Amino acid sequence: MKLTSFLVLPTAIFLFLLTGCNHSVANNKAVSHNPSPSPANIRAHSIVDINSAPKVDLEALPGIGEAYAQRIIDHRPYREKTDLVRLKIIPESTYEQIKDTIIAHQK
Repeated sequence: MKLTSFLVLPTAIFLFLLTGCNHSVANNKAVSHNPSPSPANIRAHSIVDINSAPKVDLEALPGIGEAYAQRIIDHRPYREKTDLVRLKIIPESTYEQIKDTIIAHQK
């Protein structure tokens, strides 16, 4: 019986976190969010400059892991964000996932 009570609370917490119950409210309106908020996931929702973003911000983009982030950094600077595909830094399918969240700012 005691084993059951030890499993109920962790299971409930897991389900609570899994369903994304951490809702944000801004201006009395619900704001959509990522089900598992973390600093990296939060940064992924802002515009990322592929010419200056640190590796951690690049890794927060969907489909961009450590290897792709390092490739993006190694081939800087970019004139256009489409250079990521043109120069074969990342696959087009990955670019399609991030194209609305990246820019290639010129200094």
